[in-house]
Amino acid sequence: MINTYEKYLTQADIDSFLHTNKFSSELIKEFYEYLEHYFTELDEDGEFETTEDVASSFNSVKEYFLIYQKAFHEGFSKAWCKTWAKKQTEYSPDNIFKECYEASREQNPELVDIDFQLFCKSHNDDELFIKQLKRLIENVRSSGVLPIEEEAALYSGIYKEQIAKGKSQVYADVYAAHIADGSISTEYCEAYAFAYEKAINEGKDETYTLLYADKYAHEMVNYGGGSGDKHLEYLTLKVHGEMTGWDYARKHKIEHATVFIENYQSAFLNYCFPNNPSEFLSIEDCMAKSMRKALEMHDKHLKNSFGND
Repeated sequence: MINTYEKYLTQADIDSFLHTNKFSSELIKEFYEYLEHYFTELDEDGEFETTEDVASSFNSVKEYFLIYQKAFHEGFSKAWCKTWAKKQTEYSPDNIFKECYEASREQNPELVDIDFQLFCKSHNDDELFIKQLKRLIENVRSSGVLPIEEEAALYSGIYKEQIAKGKSQVYADVYAAHIADGSISTEYCEAYAFAYEKAINEGKDETYTLLYADKYAHEMVNYGGGSGDKHLEYLTLKVHGEMTGWDYARKHKIEHATVFIENYQSAFLNYCFPNNPSEFLSIEDCMAKSMRKALEMHDKHLKNSFGND
C-alpha cells in the first residue's frame, strides 16, 4: 500500500534532506512516521491543490524535524521534543516550557526531572530561577500574565534587588513572587510581603499567615491610600482584631464563629480607640478585655439561639 507522502514527494527529495542532515536510523524512522502523519492530515483536508502547497508542507515537516533533532540530541525526551518542535513551528512559543513539561510528565514521568534540568541548563541555570520555576510548575498555576519561565526569571531579578535593599529573605521571596505574577499592584505586594513577614516572625502557621497577609494588604490598598498615621493604625488594628478573633475561634472550635469574630473585633477597636483618652490601654490589655467581652457576648448569643430553636 502506497504511503500518502509518496503521492506528492519523490524519494530523491526526501533522501536529499536526510543525507544533508545526517539523521540516525532512529530519527529517520521517526521522520517517516511524522511525514506520513502530517501529509495524511493535509491530504484528507484537501490541502494539496498546487505544487506550491506540497513544497510548503514539506518545508514545514523539515523545519519541525530539524527542531526536533536538535532537542533530541540535547538529551530531551521524545515527548518533550515533539511538543517543543510543534510549538516552535506553529509560531506559538507562549507557555512552551509548561506544555513541554506537562507532555513529558504525562508520557514519561520518570524522565520529566531530566527534561526540567536540561531546560534550565540550556536556558537559565540561576538557582533562584530554577527554584521558582519548579515551584510554579508544581503548583500548576496559570493565573500569571507571563509564561512561567519568564515569570521565574523576573522573580529572580526582583528577589536579588530586594535583598540588595536590605529586605529579609522571607520578604524578598513573597514580594518577588507576587510582583512577577504581573496581575497584582505594587502597593498590594508591598503590604502583603510586610504582613507575611510579620506573621512568620511571630511564629504563625501557614493558614494564618496567608489569610492575615491578604486581609492586611486588602485593607491598605483599598482604604489606606493617602491616609494619616492614625487611620493606618486603625486599619492595622482592625485586621489584628479580626485575625485574633478568627484564630481563637479556629483553635477552640467556636460555634457561630463569624458572630464571635465580629464581636471580638468590635470590642477590640473600641478599647484601642476610646472616646476618653484617659481610658487608653496597652494592646495587651485591649486584647484581654476584648476576649472577655467577646466570650460573654457569645455566650449570650448561643443561649438566645438555642432558646429560639
